[in-house]
Amino acid sequence: MGTSESLPVDGRFSNLDSWVETMISTGKLAHAQTTIFKSGHVIHGNCRGLMDIRGSEPLRPDAIFRIYSMTKPVTAVAMMMLVEEGACDLEDPLAKYIPAFADTAVYTAGDIDTVQTEPPMRPLTIRNLLTHTGGLTYANQRVEPVATLYRNHKVDFSAARDDFAAAVDTVAGLPLIFHPGTRWHYSISHDVMGRLIEVIAGQPFDRFLSERLFQPLNMPDTGFRIAPENHHRLTAIYGYDKEGRLKDISDYSAERFLRGGTLLSGGGGLVSTSADYLRFARMLLNGGTLEGARILKQETVDRMTRNDVPGDLP
Repeated sequence: MGTSESLPVDGRFSNLDSWVETMISTGKLAHAQTTIFKSGHVIHGNCRGLMDIRGSEPLRPDAIFRIYSMTKPVTAVAMMMLVEEGACDLEDPLAKYIPAFADTAVYTAGDIDTVQTEPPMRPLTIRNLLTHTGGLTYANQRVEPVATLYRNHKVDFSAARDDFAAAVDTVAGLPLIFHPGTRWHYSISHDVMGRLIEVIAGQPFDRFLSERLFQPLNMPDTGFRIAPENHHRLTAIYGYDKEGRLKDISDYSAERFLRGGTLLSGGGGLVSTSADYLRFARMLLNGGTLEGARILKQETVDRMTRNDVPGDLP
C-alpha cells in the first residue's frame, strides 16, 4: 500500500479515525490499521501508532501482525478445497485419517483423579471440526477436569517447536467434553484440522497453504514463519497490566514466528498483513476466485457461509 500518506482517505470514516486516535492517545492501543474495501477498491485506510511503544517507529502500512483466530477461516478454506476435490467428505470420521481418534471417549463424571468416560454416540467427523461441535476444548477454558487434563498433557498449539502428529495424537487420547454433534464449544478443532489436512493432502500443512492458497492469491507475507529479512516488520503485541496500562507480551509468541517450528496452529498460528488478508477476504467475497485464481467453487463458498449448526445449538 506504500506509505501511510498514500492511503486513500474518505471523510465519511472520520469518526472511525477519531476513535483510533483516541484509543492510541489514551493508551488503550499501541497501534491500529484500518482498511475499508468497497466496489473493487480500497476506499479508505488509516495507519496510526507505533510498531513498538518502546521505540519511535510509526506503524508501517506493511506491518506484519499475528492474526490469531483469523487463521481459522484460512484453515477452513483449505479443508473445503480437499472436500471439493473429493479427497474426503464432511461426514468422514477423523479416525479414518488419524487412527488415534478411534479410541477417543467422552467425559461423563469424576474429578482429575477419577475421570469416568463412555464411548461416543457417534464418531467425531470433519464437519464437527469445522463447526466446533466435536467436543474438543481449549486448555484455558472452564470445563473441568478436561481442561486440566489438557494442561497436564501440554496441549498448547502456540508452542514454537513440537511434533505435530504427536500433539494431535495426545488430544485424541483425552476425553471429549460432550458427544460429537450435540453441543457447540469453541475449541482447538482447527488446530487438529491442520494435521488432518496434511494427512489427507500428503504434504505438510504449511506447504499446502503456501502452494495452494497463499501463492495463487499473491499473499507473500502470510504464513507460520517470517523470513529473516522481514523480522523488523513484525509488530510488538500487548496485553494490560493490573493498572490497565499496555504491557508488551511479544516474548510469548515471537520465537514461534521468527524461528518457526513444526507445530502449525490452524486455529491461531498465522501472521499476515492487512493487504494480504484483504486478498483472502476478497476471494471469498468473489465466490472463491480472485484475479484469475480459482480457490473454491461458488457453491462451496455458499455452503461455508450459511449456518451449518442445527437450530440454536451455539
